[in-house]
Amino acid sequence: WVMQSPDQHLEVLDVGCGTSTLPWALWNQGQRRVHAIDIDAAVIKSQQSLHNAEGLFFVEADITRQSLGEERFDFAVDKGTMDYLLCGELSAALQALSTVRRSLRRGGVLLLISIHPVSLWQAILKALKGHISFIELDSWSVPASTGDDRTAALALRRLDDVDDQMDGAQEAVARVMEQHFTTEAPLLTAERLDALREVWGEAEAKKTVEEAHVLLFPSAAEQAEYPMELFLEDLAEFLQTDPSKATLSLVDAEKFLGENQ
Repeated sequence: WVMQSPDQHLEVLDVGCGTSTLPWALWNQGQRRVHAIDIDAAVIKSQQSLHNAEGLFFVEADITRQSLGEERFDFAVDKGTMDYLLCGELSAALQALSTVRRSLRRGGVLLLISIHPVSLWQAILKALKGHISFIELDSWSVPASTGDDRTAALALRRLDDVDDQMDGAQEAVARVMEQHFTTEAPLLTAERLDALREVWGEAEAKKTVEEAHVLLFPSAAEQAEYPMELFLEDLAEFLQTDPSKATLSLVDAEKFLGENQ
């Protein structure tokens, strides 16, 4: 996807590296300089202590609030960061995507790896046309090693003839997300309710917030997509009180799912 001359080093961006070994693996392929960023200062410090190599950089950065510069990178890879951001404020997720796009050189490519289906990302990208524009080069789904979950991957080239226009972008993507999560992949289904009732026990039984989170979202993929901190934010709005010491009944849990469809 990215043209490289024999004497050229690719500039590669790893978006939200976390504790992954991906930056090292990318650097170890040779003829590339890898810039791995993350919002967590402790994570960056740990990575720096583990991987000390020329051309491998770990930098603390918040792509929802700060620029990475203009046209610096030939290739960027995001493995789950956009998934996480989409669970929060949509405006922050779109700002992050715009930041990454602007940091790519003309013709640069973003490899987006997500637990969301390819079809959802294609719909989001269509809604963002004229706002934050990419062209899809390729897309595919990879079966998970266990269960029915699949990982989606999309190779996206930065479009050069369009500057990012954020006006209306959030509303356009919100409509796509609402359509997806209410009709194509609803949170509240008969199967989920049956499974929840089976594991909850007595309907009146009270569960701690931690127990409820696991029962409501039992798979590793769901918990990664909807971690405890985001669950607590939504629960605080649902309960209209501090949720940290709250307990939930089965009725509460079902109502929570319905309201957070």
